[in-house]
Amino acid sequence: MLTLILGPMCSGKSLEIVQTFSKFKYAEKNFVILQPVANVRDKQLTSRQGISLPCVKIESLAELEKYSLLEYIGIDEIHMFEKSNIKEAREAVKPILKLLNKGRKFYISGLDLNYQGQLFNVIKALIELGPTEIMMKSSVCVCCQNMDATYSQILSNDGQPVTRGLSSISPDDGTFMYEPRCRRCFVFPK
Repeated sequence: MLTLILGPMCSGKSLEIVQTFSKFKYAEKNFVILQPVANVRDKQLTSRQGISLPCVKIESLAELEKYSLLEYIGIDEIHMFEKSNIKEAREAVKPILKLLNKGRKFYISGLDLNYQGQLFNVIKALIELGPTEIMMKSSVCVCCQNMDATYSQILSNDGQPVTRGLSSISPDDGTFMYEPRCRRCFVFPK
């Protein structure tokens, strides 16, 4: 079972994982929640509503082998494991496929689109694994307040949209500001 929870910033992806894994905790299921070490925003899996669960930080998806005996594996901020091309991304998600073939159940959340409005390679590679379910989340657009924001706009410190020159993974460490935006308000690269 592979469930992908995708969408822009502030759309409830982490909350979905916290809610799901809270049930596993009370049902005494064996599980782990993982996050990339690149996620410096928090030390736990914390939703923007303030609800949290402990998680383990990992450098790469190759570390999944350590958790091969657990029934449920959650991965938050999967887009931070982005690779520069689809071939590398397919290679990076092989540990997930290996554990899926052993009957492990995954709940994976992250941004689906990068700051230029393009699908992350790691997301493409995960979709190619044939997810059982893909939950597409949306947020409230900060510009027009429509509830169909599906993009994450990166802004420079002066509030201007950044559309070029960044790596596909930009840390949520205060260097940039992030806003959920709808298709009408998102500034695409020219």
